[in-house]
Amino acid sequence: MLVTFYNSVHTLRMDLGMQSEYVGLEHFREIVGADEVFWKASRNSLTWAVVAPLVDMPLALALALLWGMANLALRAVGLGALAQAWLATPGTALPALILVTTWMFAGFNMVVLLAAIHAIPADYLDAARVDGASGWRRTWHVIVPLIRPTLVNLTILDFIGKMKQFALVWVMTRGGPMWGTETVATYVVKRAFEWKTLDLGYPSAIAVLWFIIIFGLSWGLTRALQRREALEF
Repeated sequence: MLVTFYNSVHTLRMDLGMQSEYVGLEHFREIVGADEVFWKASRNSLTWAVVAPLVDMPLALALALLWGMANLALRAVGLGALAQAWLATPGTALPALILVTTWMFAGFNMVVLLAAIHAIPADYLDAARVDGASGWRRTWHVIVPLIRPTLVNLTILDFIGKMKQFALVWVMTRGGPMWGTETVATYVVKRAFEWKTLDLGYPSAIAVLWFIIIFGLSWGLTRALQRREALEF
């Protein structure tokens, strides 16, 4: 990490034997003021980090609550008229990848939430049932508040994971089409190794700036969720 910070304030030319020159905050000024791809990649990463947990958590909670209560089945539906090249269209590529990650992590989140639900003392649910609470009220007013710490931790981990998404994008779209699925992580790799700029200073500056953004947003999200939890209890 210290090397990355050092590189971010220098030009580091690989074609000149890793010769470096101090440039101060010049890289950061260029990123913030003139790098349109960085801001598009940032917007994609933030969209992914915000939308995916909003889908992941309810889906995982629903699967955890339904586990053992119903048989989930899949069936084919003839909607051929809606078929399209999902990963080749800028408007649908990012939602398609968000859907893929949602499916990837819903199972893990479901298992964690299922363990949290099974850890709830049966007396609480029995008392709510005796008081005449319906299944929905037991879920919303008993189960969800008791597993809130687990939900908070999973949401934060999910947010951080999506903010640094790289492997799935690189394998499926490499940031295309037209930067429609570009994330900051893929952009850093391209600037460092694919664009033939032979300068590691600029991508290092992007990595440092993105680290600061992720740290700040994660800290703010943690504080907000913890404050809400404290107010409710």
